Amino acid sequence: VAISLIKHSIAIANNDFSTGLEIIESMSNIGSVDDSIIIHLQTKEVIAKYLFGTKTLDEVTNFVDANCQQIDNQLMAESLKLRLVEVLFADNLELAKTRFNQLTKPDKFTRSNTSIRYSARWWLAHSNIFSSSSKSSLRESLMKFREAGCGNIAAELESKFHTQV
Repeated sequence: VAISLIKHSIAIANNDFSTGLEIIESMSNIGSVDDSIIIHLQTKEVIAKYLFGTKTLDEVTNFVDANCQQIDNQLMAESLKLRLVEVLFADNLELAKTRFNQLTKPDKFTRSNTSIRYSARWWLAHSNIFSSSSKSSLRESLMKFREAGCGNIAAELESKFHTQV
């Protein structure tokens, strides 16, 4: 299952949606795979299709909202909603801000590496939306990415932080 998740992420990153669909279908045939995982993959794929230009904003927001209600794991669902917010920065900052304000704050989750990465992404999104606290939010994001062991993004953010100072 873990290898299939990685293969799916690679396929979607390469806009290879047919391979992504094949992976989802093969995982659906495995009896032990949680439905939330399948829904998560399908939702990530629809967000990628929006970026690729084959889904409309209404289609992607409706799909994300409907699917996140079906996911039992709140952190997984919130992470997908946050991904949509990250995507919206490019072309609809007002909607990104509205949807960001609906996200669960990172301190509400039990501490885990996944929740630390969510927190790092949440603070980075916060820095992009709220310019008045951009520096402090960016610094918080940087510290969380370091804590989660995400060295490359932490280095990028550190450089960005120092250009703002």
